[in-house]
Amino acid sequence: MNCEIRFLPMNIRVMVSSGTTVLEGARKLGLPLHSLCTGNGACGKCLIISEQKEEALSQLTLSEKLSLGTGLLAQGYRLACLTRVDRDVTIRIPAESLRAWVPLAKESAKVLDLSSYPPRRDYESVKRALGIAVDLGTTTLAGYLHDLKNQTLLRSAAVPNPQVLYGADVLTRINYGVNSTDGVKELHKTLFHGLNELLITLLQGSSWQGGDVLRIAIVGNTFMHHSFLGLELLSLSQYPFAPVLTEGLTLRVGDLGGEVPLLLEPSTLVDVLPLVGGFVGSDLLVGLLATGVIHSPEPFLFMDLGTNCEVALGNKDRILVTSTSAGPAFEGGALACGMQAQPGAIDDVNLSPPNTAVRTIHHLPPLGLCGSGAISLLAGLLKRGIVDSLGHLLAPNGLIKEQSAYVLDLPNQNKIGLTNKDIGELQKAKAAVYAAAAVLASDFGVSLDKIRQVYVAGAFGTYLPLNHAITIGLLADYHPDVITPAGNAAGDGVRMVLVSEELHQELRPVLSKIELLNMGEHPLFMDEFIKAMFFPHEDLHWFEP
Repeated sequence: MNCEIRFLPMNIRVMVSSGTTVLEGARKLGLPLHSLCTGNGACGKCLIISEQKEEALSQLTLSEKLSLGTGLLAQGYRLACLTRVDRDVTIRIPAESLRAWVPLAKESAKVLDLSSYPPRRDYESVKRALGIAVDLGTTTLAGYLHDLKNQTLLRSAAVPNPQVLYGADVLTRINYGVNSTDGVKELHKTLFHGLNELLITLLQGSSWQGGDVLRIAIVGNTFMHHSFLGLELLSLSQYPFAPVLTEGLTLRVGDLGGEVPLLLEPSTLVDVLPLVGGFVGSDLLVGLLATGVIHSPEPFLFMDLGTNCEVALGNKDRILVTSTSAGPAFEGGALACGMQAQPGAIDDVNLSPPNTAVRTIHHLPPLGLCGSGAISLLAGLLKRGIVDSLGHLLAPNGLIKEQSAYVLDLPNQNKIGLTNKDIGELQKAKAAVYAAAAVLASDFGVSLDKIRQVYVAGAFGTYLPLNHAITIGLLADYHPDVITPAGNAAGDGVRMVLVSEELHQELRPVLSKIELLNMGEHPLFMDEFIKAMFFPHEDLHWFEP
């Protein structure tokens, strides 16, 4: 039997089979419903309210009851991922359950000095030659439109990665791709919808057309690379997590296949840049190129912080790399009051008396905590002794979703703060990153605190206050002159490769110097992880007051 789900306040409908979850119905329409856990009830973000009697919906499950608590249940809330329909129903989606489905603020792309690298010669005889560099991020798709004849950046833009419908992190999406019927195809199709949104954003309102784009270059982590090419994901779900393909490819748009074609000419060239291996993708490779550390005689540390964190340590002769899953906490996911870095997100907190002060993106009323805001608040709680070195919240002042929490004293009605569970999520994320860096340093033969070149890349890393990162133990207590925010190094690197064949060719010798370490099997990782689970660290001599 078929049922109709009507979604409010957008007033759109979808027909589904009886027994379908509300989340599955929302996905069919492409509704941006929060679902960080890809639909197993763990994140509690996909809140809905039924406008009908409960008989139209499946009975409450134990998981729903535990996740929602008596307060939300009394208000009529359900979880879309666990609620099934067996007749026509009207569902209201509250504002907090919807991700902002609009292009993100344009990337503040830096001006790259490429004067010493000649433009590609392929396009000397062509009247107009445009190229697009694309960074396939787990959370964000960033694009850069260049004139290939003179290397000029014409426009840059970013849109949300719509694959977040299937999970906030790569492991959850891989699980979906492996265990769901046509999961790989759905991920591929969803990604291409997002890429077409990016292309439209880059080209709209100008005299440029898709036919003017003669070349695109693609970077991303291993999962995003495989999803772009529509490759099977089974090998990424099993030890030793070997990619199906690591070599770079040059294809044409017409060769990509799939149900959703890119809005470019089939003859457009597509450079899919090579992976390092494991979960370390081409985004790290071009990030090393962009920062110039590949020419450094002295040891450097490079960290690309996000949902999937990639870390490199080395010099011009030898580079050790690894990846570690920090989970979505750094980008506001998996936190009770977490949200992406969007207007209204708190990105900085000052707990100094007499009044709590917060800064929000675009200076709008506070709606929740993005990653940098959560770390800022945690750092303040540590400094004031409200959270101890083990991560225990010693002086909770309220409840959030029926969990003990430190609630910010804000003039609005929203309860915003950190729960004990939130602190644990941030604790595990920072410990995983710090431990990975410590293992690389040990294998390279250098003390982590002695490194004098530290690059912090990624959108989260760019806006993260470094003093707060040191307070919680995400970074060692480096002097500010040692740390360089590298911005979207992957975006800068893929731009360089797009416009210069010479720089493209530099990737091969860099790859030959890279050694990939698997933290899951490294004998030192768990010891380092346990030490890093303390705030800021078990070895306090690395964190001088």
